[in-house]
Amino acid sequence: PVLGKATGIRSLTVNGDGASVQLKLNAELSVSEFAYVGQGATVVADHPMSVTNDFLIAAGGKITHTQGSGKVDLFVGGGMTIDVGGSVDVDMRGYAAGKGPGGNGAYLCTGSYGGRGTGGKPCYGSIRRPVDYGSGGQSNGGGGAVRLTVENDLVVNGSVTARSNPNTGNGTG
Repeated sequence: PVLGKATGIRSLTVNGDGASVQLKLNAELSVSEFAYVGQGATVVADHPMSVTNDFLIAAGGKITHTQGSGKVDLFVGGGMTIDVGGSVDVDMRGYAAGKGPGGNGAYLCTGSYGGRGTGGKPCYGSIRRPVDYGSGGQSNGGGGAVRLTVENDLVVNGSVTARSNPNTGNGTG
């Protein structure tokens, strides 16, 4: 399903129960109680999302955004837990390969962001408050963008990542 206009709902449960299910947010979403993203579920959050109380991303659940558009911008008024195997994953969701302010498509070059890549392009963005996409290197897109604002405890037993392809050196995060 796709959410296409700004919406307020009482609670959100997205659960694949072993199957793959995806909810795409093409507009802002406000949840007045709690949110749960379970096994096999992916929330593609291209617009801001706010949850008044608690938010749980269970094992096999994931929040991401579309490559090169949107950013995961999540406000949680209560606590947030990312269980083992759950994730906020914007790997390779930034600028496309060779693109962006620090992008470099030259052979075996990596892009820049808060640190200079191997292609010599200048750094950009903030190392303390990174909010921009990572630039792409030779063959991979850069990392995407995440902003988590959690009023109470944030417990991360899973992962929050914004890398280029973690299996090769030809990108940036």
